Amino acid sequence: MRTSTLRPSLSHLVLIMLLPAISALGQIGPSIKPKDGRYDICLKEGQTKMTVTILLDVPSGATCVLNNYKIEWGDGKSDQIVYDPNKLELSHEYDVKNFVEQCLNDDDITIKFKQTDNCGSGNPANNSFDITFRNTPRPKFTASPICAGQQITLQNQTCPLSSQNTYSWTFGDQGPPSSSNSHTYANKGTYTATLSVSGVCGTSGPYSAPIEVLEKAKAAIADSGAVKMSNDTAFVCLTSGAILRFDGTNSTGATSYNWNIPGSVTYLDKTNGNSPKPKVQFTKAGDYTVTLSVDNPCRIPSQVKFVVRVLDLPSPTLKAQPNVCEPFTYTVANPIAGATYTLNGQPFDPIVGVPLALTPTAYVVSASTANICGSRPVSITFFVNKPSDVKITSLPKSSTVCANSNPIKLKADQPGGTWTLKNTISGIQLNAKAGDTTLVVGGSGTVQLEYSLGQGACRVTDQVEVTVSGVGVSASNITACASEGRVKLSGSPAGGTWTTTDCSGCIRNDSLILSGLTNNLFRFTYQVSNAGGCQASANFTVTVGQPKAAFSITGQCSDKPVTVNNTSTGADTYEWIVNSMTIATGRQPTLTLPAGPQTVTLRVKSGGCQNESQQAVTLTAPPPAVSLTPNNPTGCAPLAVTFAVNGTAQAGVTYRWNYGDGATATDFTATSHTYQNSGQTTRTYTATLTAANGCGSQTATTGLTVRPLAFAEIGVDSTNVRCTPATIRFSNRSVGQGQTSLWNFGDGSSRQTTQDTILHLFSARDSARTFRVSLIVQNSCGRDTDAVSIRVYPSLVRPLFNMSNARPCAGEAIQFTDATVPRPTSWVWRFSDGTTETSPNPQHRFPDANKTYTITLIAYTPCGYDSLRRTIQTTSPPPASFALAAPYVCRGLAVAFTNKSNPANRFRWNFGDGSPIDSVNFSPKHIFSGTQTNYNVTLTVIGATPGCSSTLAQPVSVRDAPKPDFSIEGGADVCTPGPVRLISTDPKATQFRWQLSNGQVLTTPKPELALPPGRYDVKLTVSYDQGVCADSSTRPDAINVLPCEVVAPEAFTPNSDGIGDTWTLFGDTGVTRIERLRIWNRWGELIFDASDIPLNSSNPGECWDGTNRGIRMPTGQYPYEADVILQGANHQKRVGSIALIR
Repeated sequence: MRTSTLRPSLSHLVLIMLLPAISALGQIGPSIKPKDGRYDICLKEGQTKMTVTILLDVPSGATCVLNNYKIEWGDGKSDQIVYDPNKLELSHEYDVKNFVEQCLNDDDITIKFKQTDNCGSGNPANNSFDITFRNTPRPKFTASPICAGQQITLQNQTCPLSSQNTYSWTFGDQGPPSSSNSHTYANKGTYTATLSVSGVCGTSGPYSAPIEVLEKAKAAIADSGAVKMSNDTAFVCLTSGAILRFDGTNSTGATSYNWNIPGSVTYLDKTNGNSPKPKVQFTKAGDYTVTLSVDNPCRIPSQVKFVVRVLDLPSPTLKAQPNVCEPFTYTVANPIAGATYTLNGQPFDPIVGVPLALTPTAYVVSASTANICGSRPVSITFFVNKPSDVKITSLPKSSTVCANSNPIKLKADQPGGTWTLKNTISGIQLNAKAGDTTLVVGGSGTVQLEYSLGQGACRVTDQVEVTVSGVGVSASNITACASEGRVKLSGSPAGGTWTTTDCSGCIRNDSLILSGLTNNLFRFTYQVSNAGGCQASANFTVTVGQPKAAFSITGQCSDKPVTVNNTSTGADTYEWIVNSMTIATGRQPTLTLPAGPQTVTLRVKSGGCQNESQQAVTLTAPPPAVSLTPNNPTGCAPLAVTFAVNGTAQAGVTYRWNYGDGATATDFTATSHTYQNSGQTTRTYTATLTAANGCGSQTATTGLTVRPLAFAEIGVDSTNVRCTPATIRFSNRSVGQGQTSLWNFGDGSSRQTTQDTILHLFSARDSARTFRVSLIVQNSCGRDTDAVSIRVYPSLVRPLFNMSNARPCAGEAIQFTDATVPRPTSWVWRFSDGTTETSPNPQHRFPDANKTYTITLIAYTPCGYDSLRRTIQTTSPPPASFALAAPYVCRGLAVAFTNKSNPANRFRWNFGDGSPIDSVNFSPKHIFSGTQTNYNVTLTVIGATPGCSSTLAQPVSVRDAPKPDFSIEGGADVCTPGPVRLISTDPKATQFRWQLSNGQVLTTPKPELALPPGRYDVKLTVSYDQGVCADSSTRPDAINVLPCEVVAPEAFTPNSDGIGDTWTLFGDTGVTRIERLRIWNRWGELIFDASDIPLNSSNPGECWDGTNRGIRMPTGQYPYEADVILQGANHQKRVGSIALIR
């Protein structure tokens, strides 16, 4: 808002001269104003409604006749009204409950009048005015207690707080009122502070509250229970409980207490270290420093200390004096100075002593000392007299006790003696502990117990005889078998009882019933009582074994072991019995049984339990031996042979002949047979006679040689692997040959010899070689040849191999192919990454890139081995890299992907939206048209081989393009210089570029700018970051900047000369109306008041003619105030004075 006072100038004079012409352009229209003239409305606390009444002023002569209009009340409500000249007052009720309850600051309400008639070429009337709701101030403040001499600042909680309020404070200590809310009280006490508030709505009623002013705390202590006080020291006695009641309430101004008492103390009666009057009990003698700290809201603590001395009764000591039986002089060892010593009530000098005679009366020596808590005397008693007989009181002269009963506490009529056993029995002994002696009766027998008192001549004794009666119970662990059904329980001596907790109802009389029991172990107690009432017990266990013998035997011959199938269960040991003789003990024994009927028993055991199973078997003996003799065992074919057989035929035995040439017979008696040999080898036939039954057979054989034609056969004395140089021994195994044989060794050499064996040297150079060795033999029946193949390996191995790729990628499979000569029989491949392969042609992957690896091949042949070492250099997979111009793209628009990988490599693009894989475009463009907002785009770069590749995936965010829509705050018409406020309406955009037709460029979402008058085109370009998804729109003549200067003439001359006879405001085209114009005289009387009038008007009621109610005003200065409406609903207030000249 701008207020100015204009001085007369030539332009002003010209303007005054033009007033009649300008006035003719003005129009008269209806307007509204408050009925009571109040624009500020004050509300009171608790008020919920407020009714405002306005007046409708409808001047005559309006160019657009009023028929219909609308009132907008500024609270979201409006009334559409048909004009009635008799109803010019309009009322509206506002809901002010929330405004009042929350005690809000001023609330401006604009009430608007809008003519809704169709005025044709004219303009309908529109005007408005503001009312302001104000809360009447409600004074309030808070304060905390404060100390005298300290400044207090009262917390002003008046509502509403406003810069237009003035505050008046009084603090109740007769000081003058103050506008400050801080104050310092000199003295303690309770004061009443008062706050009054004045504002636009007048002065509020005062608000008062008490102020508590404290003085700083001062500590003081009183005590209750001490013996006396001396120099800040209190004495208290442990014998009286050592309880003190401290009283800190003598402290002045204290609101908090803290007691610090180090040491062993206990707080009583629910008091503690923060109680004003704690009750404290001391538990140990000593000096205690008691500190009391007090404080109050002044936060200036005060301390006081004093000492509590806790005393105990003095305790002198007297050494015990044993009884004596001879007179002596009694003295006190190390007497205490100041102590009083008496003997039978008579004081004596403890150092000199007092002679004591024999007397049956006890001597009593006492010692005492005293302090303020009293005294604690001590005394000892002893006798000086001939000893009296002692008597054992805990046992009679002769007694019997049970062994292992509770130890017997030994007592005598005179204490201080010694107990001894006169004889020793195992288990019976004395046990002295804590001043008492007990007799432990663990064994059995009679002992002499003696009690002696005194020494030497003063010694007296008493003896008793104690017989310890022992039961001597014993019970041994039992092992039983579940098959027994019951187990007899035994213990010594007889007549006792058995108990167990491991089974219920399982004991009957002296037996354990095993039926229904599943456990294997039971714990028992055997208890016996003797005639003297003594009891004893022994613990033992019963282990129940459950062995079950079961077996089967397969076989029926006496000369062969039978097959035993042992299916026994629960057994630990096995015993095999045949005809009452144990023959084996294993679980699966090998049993050979004699011929005839046999009974086999298996006895199994588990612990002490056993179980048996029997089987009866009958075994049969094999047939007796047979023999046969041929009459002609050797000859040429055909060879007729007659066989003689020994013995006689046996019942149950079958006989069968096998002549060895396929012919058979079943007779037992002697038989003849003719042998043929049409083959090439000398043939040996075996004639066999077999006698057999179900348990075996007996066989007799004889050899028959039928000479064949000559037959050549080579034997080789050598390993299968033959290495150069290989010396090999051959044997001549030919049949029917003559005296000379011919060898051919396959290497170009031959030899004729009659030797049975022969040596020959073979050699192979570069590769394994096979030699064909033949033997030729002949006899009178003909000639024959045999041949064998001899393979000889060279001793030298040449390892060779090739690789499928000499520069593979890390992780890429490499094929290694062996090319060694001769071909190896085994391979070892060693790779320097720590792995080993043994196949002939392995495949391997090296893990690390850009690294040299070593490959070693060790090739093995039957005759040696050698190795070959080579290196391989791995490379990195080609890196995959691509980029987008921005981290997101526009939906439906092509986006370019920049491939930063090596273009020499192959590539594949996968855009993640289901579109085909792109392996054609190196740096492709792609359109995302789906509804998703995020896609994963993957680039795979492939090197020399498919196994050498790398993949990069990047997320791509897809967004809808922002819209370049905008608005102009307040509309397109704006007063110069503005500001003009441009607003982008699409919230998605993040970058903005405003271009005005005057060349200005702005980059904020809501720029403000000042412009000279004129019309301006506006172009808005919006996008996301980095210009992604840019779009633009242009609006011609989007902004109309108008001149809005308001001119107020400094003087006028209402002399009816037609020049400057009236006074009003003049304005440019951007100034729309005068909302209100008021003029006062010098006494403050309002002499002109007009609302919603045009500028530049000289019409009556729209300008001042220098009169007030028809009375001419005198020459002078007249203050004025004007509210002017500019384009864009902006307001400007003008204040100044007018010079009226007559």
